[in-house]
Amino acid sequence: MTAGAKDQYITFERKTRVSNNAGGAEATWSTLVVAWAKVIAKAGQESLSEGRTNATFVNLFTVWQSDCAAVVEADRIVWNSETWNIRGIRREGARRIELVIEAERGVAS
Repeated sequence: MTAGAKDQYITFERKTRVSNNAGGAEATWSTLVVAWAKVIAKAGQESLSEGRTNATFVNLFTVWQSDCAAVVEADRIVWNSETWNIRGIRREGARRIELVIEAERGVAS
């Protein structure tokens, strides 16, 4: 894939625990890396639960492996002010130079 195909700016975030100044800790999300990505819509689905319609969407985010080698499934993506939960990461390309990340929006993290 050419660099020009990666035309969307995305942020990877990692959950960390920080002191809450009351002797405990709470979870917060911190920026891990910002990268250019190619984004492809893969699927969408609606379901009815407890009288409410819930919509979920799945996208594929393709990034350079060298930029995002530290990204793991427990991290998340922020794209266009929306949070996407990472479902899976695979390496592609003749030299495995790209990461293809499947992520879902509309579900609890």
